[in-house]
Amino acid sequence: MHGDPGNNFLEEMRAVLKKQLAEFETKQLKAKVLSDEGRKKWLELINCLEKWVHKINDGLPEGVSLSYPLNNNELTLRHELSGHEMKVTFDPASGSISYDSNRGKGKFHPSVQGNGLAYEWDETTPCDGAKVRSISFDERPVPYSISQMSEIILRCIVLDGPSQDHSPHPSGSVLCVPLTG
Repeated sequence: MHGDPGNNFLEEMRAVLKKQLAEFETKQLKAKVLSDEGRKKWLELINCLEKWVHKINDGLPEGVSLSYPLNNNELTLRHELSGHEMKVTFDPASGSISYDSNRGKGKFHPSVQGNGLAYEWDETTPCDGAKVRSISFDERPVPYSISQMSEIILRCIVLDGPSQDHSPHPSGSVLCVPLTG
């Protein structure tokens, strides 16, 4: 007769529980990275947008304004001359950052890479009337930086229609550095 059938059952149940525990721990770690790193990226984006807005407005009587509602997960950009407004929101659960205005909308989707996040861009309604652009890691090996994300957002609120160059410029004059702490 083979070994005790209860031992096979016990081993099978333990193996399943170990696998489930490992999956649960992975999900918990991913959720923590999304929450912690997503918040850091959001704060970096706000800091970067503030720097760009200050630089853009320097020497102009009116330009772009940045305001914050009472919650910490949303801000409003306003083009003072045209009246265009844009809401930029952060979703703490997913780590995603989206922008929405009467001129266009899009979303930056994070993916967990190690202990950090990398962002893809989906432009669901182009700001410039061009065709919809959806760029993922399969098409672009380098994910979007905070500087590039801020340029995309500001182009959407400031530019009047199609521009010759739709790509963000990593060599801009504003340095958007990661927050520490």
